[in-house]
Amino acid sequence: MDKKNTDILIKKREILIGQFLSGDEPEFLEKHSSILDEYFFTVFEKSITARKMTMAKNPFAIIALGGYGRKEQCIHSDIDLLILFEKIVPPEVEAFLQELLYPLWDARFEVGYAVRNVSECIEMGFERFDILTTILDARFICGASLVYTGFMEKFRSDLSGKRLKHTLNYLYEHGEKRHFDFGDSTYLIAPDLKSGFGGLRDYHTLLWYAKIKSGIKTRRDLEYYGFLSHFEYSSLTESLTDIWKIRNFLHSITKRKCDTLYFEYQTELAGLLGYHSKNLQPDVERFLGDLHKRLDFLKQINQITYEDIFGTTRVKKGTTGFHLTKIDGLVIKKRRLNFANTVAVLQKPDLLLKIFLESGLRKIPLSIEARRIVSEFLHLVDSKIKKDPDCIRIFKKIMSQSYWEFNVLNVM
Repeated sequence: MDKKNTDILIKKREILIGQFLSGDEPEFLEKHSSILDEYFFTVFEKSITARKMTMAKNPFAIIALGGYGRKEQCIHSDIDLLILFEKIVPPEVEAFLQELLYPLWDARFEVGYAVRNVSECIEMGFERFDILTTILDARFICGASLVYTGFMEKFRSDLSGKRLKHTLNYLYEHGEKRHFDFGDSTYLIAPDLKSGFGGLRDYHTLLWYAKIKSGIKTRRDLEYYGFLSHFEYSSLTESLTDIWKIRNFLHSITKRKCDTLYFEYQTELAGLLGYHSKNLQPDVERFLGDLHKRLDFLKQINQITYEDIFGTTRVKKGTTGFHLTKIDGLVIKKRRLNFANTVAVLQKPDLLLKIFLESGLRKIPLSIEARRIVSEFLHLVDSKIKKDPDCIRIFKKIMSQSYWEFNVLNVM
């Protein structure tokens, strides 16, 4: 085992982390992932055992999974790997794992791995949700690229057939269970930045859904393939950047993987992230307020994603999912509330309020288009609307509701 490779990795990480914590490295997640890639490529390239397995017609690929696969590697996040063979897994792989992983474990890195062949991996992927999502995030690092591409082509082929509806149901049900288990991060004093409702897993769910449905490759494709508007994609990027920054600083001060923003860390984090009051003390309230806005945005995006999944798996072919409401100018399309058209909004600006009340009463979210229209026509809510008795009553009704699945006031 060559300790030199690990020493180089540790040194590069220390420099990169230092640059990030001082505010000089905006591309930290991707560069952190690339440093790890370099380590695995170097070990593979120098390994005599790897060369022998390839010469014995047992080529394999080293594949990044999870956050590492997405190039979203935080400071103390686990490093998840798949060592993938086409058919036969030779016994020599144990010697290679010692070369590849033992130095990392000795250096206190948290590394998880699996060694499988293609058919075994695909079979397990459709049986276990955690394996399914890691395959969706899989990224080739080094080794036999044909093994990786063949594996992904077979997986996509199986997924696009009769397994598609089952897989989407799988995604929906596990997300619902996660929200029940971890709670709503937008209301918790100590929010879970990863698994709670409004946490990073809600963004991951959107990404997985888009990969399952359209085979997108990168986060940017969410806009290119029409899952998000340009405005929504920009807002998503801003939210993720802030949450990842908080998560990395949390990892740094706790010196371990930590996704729950416990009370005892909030004051220190607020100060480190530049939140200061007039007397130069950490402004925890403003820090948490900004964080909850970001979490709430992810929460709303997740709600829209779940409605998309619901419509894809449960609306019968040939049905439009179009319904009129009792309010003239509002319609329901594919289980989302929308304006009939922009002319209706211009003629009746109070629809900009009524749509939120209707959303709460029916327990269905606004469509992406409706949210965009509200943002663009907000100037219509002038002093006349604000003083109108009927509009005041509508707003009071909105504030009085407490049983909605999401906080409509935050959406407003």
